Amino acid sequence: MRELLTIEGDANPADRDMGDMANKILQQVDQIGLAMADLKVKEDTLGHSERLAKKRFITRNELEKDQLAWQSQVSKVTLAWNDLDLLVNYTLAKDRIQATQDRDNAQLELERVKGNNEALVIKADSDLDSREKEYDLAKERLQNIERQIKS
Repeated sequence: MRELLTIEGDANPADRDMGDMANKILQQVDQIGLAMADLKVKEDTLGHSERLAKKRFITRNELEKDQLAWQSQVSKVTLAWNDLDLLVNYTLAKDRIQATQDRDNAQLELERVKGNNEALVIKADSDLDSREKEYDLAKERLQNIERQIKS
């Protein structure tokens, strides 16, 4: 099941936490198991009711009630399987695509921030260089003025 829950490009999928989706899938598998166990009980009950109905030990309504319970449980099993199929083939695929897009967007944002920070560093270096040159010019003017005053 781990291979279903990996995203392309993962460095080590075995170490990655499968998270909420894995739990949902496992819960759905449990639901299927419970629904199938309940179906077996309903099937046994229906078989028993059919035998009793042939001997006229139960009414037609009781037999029909057991038939409806069995049919209802067949529907629940089918729905549980469909829900698992939906989880694996749609929701999981959608979540994998979303996770991949989120990762790619985060990488792009990281590159944007790095580029922006590099530009800020270059600007700061340029401002520092400019101010150092202004300082040197001001210092030179001061020295010229001091020489002129002494003269």
